[in-house]
Amino acid sequence: MRSTRDTSVLKKSNGAVSSLTNNKAPGVDEISAEILRHGKETVAEQLVELFNMIWQGMEVPADWKKGVIIKLPKKGSLKDCKDCNN
Repeated sequence: MRSTRDTSVLKKSNGAVSSLTNNKAPGVDEISAEILRHGKETVAEQLVELFNMIWQGMEVPADWKKGVIIKLPKKGSLKDCKDCNN
């Protein structure tokens, strides 16, 4: 049986998964929002379990500390670096 706290966290996780925007580039894990939304309840349950493990172990996975930043030009050519904002 789930505690009230777990049920609350599960509802919040479910809401977060539901509110993901489609047609966005995936992160370094290459998992798209569409895939996460498709498995909404199962994904939310797994996320709660994962978050609880991380919370209890007090260590953030190394992959979560990585990110990819790509500069995109507002105007001009993708090939010309001077068109990118700094």
